[in-house]
Amino acid sequence: MRNGWRRITLAGAVAASLAAGPAAATCTRTAPSIQPLIGDASTAERFRILSLRSTFGQPVSKEEWRSLLVAMRADPATPTAQLASVMARLANLLDGAPEMTEALQIAQEAETLTATDSDRFPERWMILTNLSYAKTNKGMPGPGLSHAQAAMALAEARFGAESWERATAATAAGWATYAVGDYEGFARYSGLANDLAKRCLPTTDPRIATAMSNHAIGLIYTGRVEESVAVRFASVEWGMANLSETRPDEAATLALLFDGLATNLLNTGRYAEAEVVFRRALDLESRLDSDSLKLRANTLGKFGSTLGRIGRTDAAEALWLQSYTLFGKIAGDQGNPVEAASPMRRAANVALARGEVTLALKRRRLALTSMQSAAADHPERAAAELELADTLLQAGDLAEAARVARGAILAIRAKLTESDQRRIAGEMIHAVVLAKTEGAEAGYQLALPIARRLESKVLDTASSRGDLISYAPVLGYASAAFVALALEAGHDEDAFRALQLTNLSTLALASHDRATALARRDPGQAALVATLQEAVRVRRVRERARSAALGRGDKVAVAAVATEIAALDATISRASADLDRLFPEFRAEARPAPVSLADFRARLQPGEVLVAPITLELERGTITVTVTRDGLSWSRSEVPAGTVASLVERLRASVEAGPERAFDLAASQALYATLIPPALRPVLRRNASLLYYATGPLATVPPALLSAGRRGRMQTWLIDTHNVRVMPTLAQAPAKPLAPRRRFLGVGAPHLPTFTVSRGAGFAVRGGTIEGGALIDLPPLPLAVAELERMRRALGGLDDVVLTGADATEAAVEQQPLERFGTIAFATHGLRAGEVSGLGEPALVLTPEPGEKVGLLTASEIAALRLDADWVILSACNSAAGGEQGAPAYSGLATAFVLAGARSLLVSHWPIRDDAAARITVDTLKATRTGRHRAAALRDAMLALRRDRSVPAHDHPSIWAPFVLVER
Repeated sequence: MRNGWRRITLAGAVAASLAAGPAAATCTRTAPSIQPLIGDASTAERFRILSLRSTFGQPVSKEEWRSLLVAMRADPATPTAQLASVMARLANLLDGAPEMTEALQIAQEAETLTATDSDRFPERWMILTNLSYAKTNKGMPGPGLSHAQAAMALAEARFGAESWERATAATAAGWATYAVGDYEGFARYSGLANDLAKRCLPTTDPRIATAMSNHAIGLIYTGRVEESVAVRFASVEWGMANLSETRPDEAATLALLFDGLATNLLNTGRYAEAEVVFRRALDLESRLDSDSLKLRANTLGKFGSTLGRIGRTDAAEALWLQSYTLFGKIAGDQGNPVEAASPMRRAANVALARGEVTLALKRRRLALTSMQSAAADHPERAAAELELADTLLQAGDLAEAARVARGAILAIRAKLTESDQRRIAGEMIHAVVLAKTEGAEAGYQLALPIARRLESKVLDTASSRGDLISYAPVLGYASAAFVALALEAGHDEDAFRALQLTNLSTLALASHDRATALARRDPGQAALVATLQEAVRVRRVRERARSAALGRGDKVAVAAVATEIAALDATISRASADLDRLFPEFRAEARPAPVSLADFRARLQPGEVLVAPITLELERGTITVTVTRDGLSWSRSEVPAGTVASLVERLRASVEAGPERAFDLAASQALYATLIPPALRPVLRRNASLLYYATGPLATVPPALLSAGRRGRMQTWLIDTHNVRVMPTLAQAPAKPLAPRRRFLGVGAPHLPTFTVSRGAGFAVRGGTIEGGALIDLPPLPLAVAELERMRRALGGLDDVVLTGADATEAAVEQQPLERFGTIAFATHGLRAGEVSGLGEPALVLTPEPGEKVGLLTASEIAALRLDADWVILSACNSAAGGEQGAPAYSGLATAFVLAGARSLLVSHWPIRDDAAARITVDTLKATRTGRHRAAALRDAMLALRRDRSVPAHDHPSIWAPFVLVER
């Protein structure tokens, strides 16, 4: 990251960051009129004009400085101070491996020229700043920091504490501290430079944007994720207000600002927003010259990662291959081998997920070829070798896989700390290889401590929100790999515990947000939570410093950091113990712990069976685990994760399009065969009540869609033989006795002033595409009022509440005594994150109100409600979807209501036809009031609708299968 950002800090329009020249000792200075150079200008005039351009933010190329330096060396009358100044500026702009050596030589020569008498050389502060950059980039950050600190003192003495010159030296100090792993120091120096930039530069000066970008990086590295995103947004807003897209240098800076914001959004899980911003960055980069190849290659790679996270793997793969090709066009001395190999490594992952092992091997070797110039023990090179070992394993070359893994894991362990995600991933790959070559028990024993570390990281209330986001990807595939290893070795209890970790980070993230919000209501609890989370944040920063020290082989620094970490651990332990003792409910809210296999079996009723399928990324295949009161069984299919995802995508496409599109029966049957293999079918036949627990793409398909094939002339579905409940977590909800009759709250049919009707087969659809970020594009819901009224009548209450039309507002909902309602129903539109501009989380649409109430009840607002509901019905489109496009199912509105206190939910997986929604919800609710179990009631309602020939397209799964029952 640092090298990439050095290009905006020290090149092009930002070269002025290190400019000096004659200047008054005031914070803000106005640029004079700068005349263009003429061909026969003297060296003195060329120096004056180029210095002014550099000082006031106008770019000066290294070719211009180099040409001037040659002329000044040939002129014996050139003042030493001017010669040294030009040397410093040129050294600063020289980039790339060969040029770094030249840069260091020139900077050292400039230092020697000015070392005898600092008073005679007022630009010595700038020379030391450039020398700091040169030494830092040559792998000598210690001397680099000393030079930068000396430059700061000289700049302050000459220009004052409130000066851009001091900020410039502080920026160099920041990158030096970054290089030694002192991320708090980096954030401190970059924050100082950012503050001074805002105060000391004209509001249109591009160096302000650079200072903000550097500070955003510093905040990210110290765990201040949300602060960093805010700074990135501010930098983009500044760029849009002050930079022109038609000027190449300004367009390049603007592209970098958009790229930086998009990267932060990607890293914080805000994929829908990241996609939009990356597209803008790429549009700007497409207009730049060939010097921007590296920038565009990086942006394409990160954009591919964004699309990959939201399941659009084909598009992601194409972008990664484009990125790799662009990196190949960059001159070797200008390229970063680790960056260049990254997109090909990701493209190999996609090929492997599809089961194309030969193509994946080819891509793995191409990536390693690109990394040949990296150090042999570079951790990213070692990680790529471990990925090769995993692919060799799947190709059947066990001996070569073991050889490659043995060498690579040594480098990983030497360079990375145990908590580093790359080490966790590498260790798990090594364990999988070991299991195949030396036996299942050997692989299990190696993987066990890794699984324990992951679990403790997610369950620890001290882990920050940023930790949970960053650990989510590695947690998913590493936990799935451990499930397979533990099952193969016969350790069912450990396998069951790890099974719950495959999506625990998602639930833990939502729980963390709710627990933190609730903690703020108690000053004592809030103070303890703040102490705990700050100590954890600092510890994470020091862990990175330890990794940097390990990489340098600096034993003294490693020991010093270890001492700091031990002190922080003591603080964390005390704060955690105090929270557990004084506020035990915080831990229960913040981290729902996995349940043991024995306890889960004891909870099961006769006839109940848990079905939990998972796909394996580190091995080819899919595993399905079943649990009954009698024990755990499992079976494995060789269908790879990519094929499973493709089947899911086909199924979703065939129902989201509505009954106008033929249902993909072949995909349904293939998915059934994969998830319910023959070995497990007897278990299902003996147990008619199915509890479904799935993650990733598998959680986006209701089990009712799975077809077991034909029985005679009839097509059979899973719903024909089983009641189905979806479980977002296997942890048991607090038991509460159900009252025989409790109040009903119905909310829906919001009043939207204007709209464009969206129709499907002549019926209004709950949901649809939101255009231009405006709620006015949503259609009315003519049957929603009647639906809610029928629910109310089905419950037979007199003191129930129904809020529709102008009354269906956020304020009206929040003013209700929500804990008194046993059944709550929403009949309205549901939105996913990103469907409306600025909407970063899913929401239910209500009637807009004057002021700040825009008519969106968001997931975070829902999670903060206090409910005591036996039953929440979300008769809204896509209410089972994740909190963000590509996020796991049930991590959005459904999880929000669970966290708010709902024990059962009825949610949908795709846009629902208005008449079908009303029919299923009302019939289900009616049956439950006669004592029918919710799952059985939903099944009866679905089957009745499917068989009712009076309903248009009654037998198409898009009509009868969208709803699922979610219960804990």
